[in-house]
Amino acid sequence: MLLGSMDSCLPPKSRKRSLRRPLRQLSLGEPLPASPLISTRNLVPGLSESVVQLDILGKGATSNVFLAVHAATLKMVALKEVTVSNDADRWAVRTEMRALKTQRSPLLNSAFTTKLASCPRIVDYYGSVVRENGNACIAVEYVAGGSLENWLENSGASVCPEPWFAHITHQALEVRERKQRRCAL
Repeated sequence: MLLGSMDSCLPPKSRKRSLRRPLRQLSLGEPLPASPLISTRNLVPGLSESVVQLDILGKGATSNVFLAVHAATLKMVALKEVTVSNDADRWAVRTEMRALKTQRSPLLNSAFTTKLASCPRIVDYYGSVVRENGNACIAVEYVAGGSLENWLENSGASVCPEPWFAHITHQALEVRERKQRRCAL
């Protein structure tokens, strides 16, 4: 699959002209348009041109998640393609982006400072683009361990054992504390 194939968020290699066309930036302050988007610019320059799909990680009702590699940094990313077909989908994408914005990756953000360091217990956010067909693509850090659901299935447990639950709760509380400290800055 790595043989130069691009994920569904990106145009095929045979359409080289479209690779040079930047995609519209997803804005947190304004609603996403309902019609197909006209190209303007990327949220992260070069993101759409340098991500190569490796495999599909999962499918949902309105989105697919792909394992991909960012060619410039050779960093593994999870690329979520969301089908935006109505106002509820647009609202959901904006809400997700607001939550992820605080986790902007220091590798792609030159204004990064240690005061604003992302929390190590939440995936890093690399950027988002909107395809001309209106679908939103969100690139986040790939976590090799998988989801909690997969972890439970692979362990053979029907419910989360108490020590696991305690550890997960502790991690979640650390995230909350860090977010509160960050808001106080």
